[in-house]
Amino acid sequence: MFDSAISNLSPALLRAQQGYGWHMHDGGYMFGHYWGWGAAVIHVAFWLLVLAAIVLVTLFIARSVGGSGKGGGGSSALDQLDQRYAKGEIDREEYLQRKKDITER
Repeated sequence: MFDSAISNLSPALLRAQQGYGWHMHDGGYMFGHYWGWGAAVIHVAFWLLVLAAIVLVTLFIARSVGGSGKGGGGSSALDQLDQRYAKGEIDREEYLQRKKDITER
């Protein structure tokens, strides 16, 4: 019984040894079928999508963690000073003095 099982498997083993197995050979054969340029195009497209996803995720994380990019906390000190002066919260003399203090740092 054991001999008949091996004799039944031997053609399959011979085919596997001749290159019809689960490995690639001859520059593009896999599972006994020729993939050609289609495989190369699919692989390049796949890796471009992976790269694009990595870039998008990185940008999303950087924007959500980093804030608006102006010092990390919103608008800069000069912007806030300009807004306070425009709203009339401080007078011209105080505005000029604070602006001088900020720019001299």
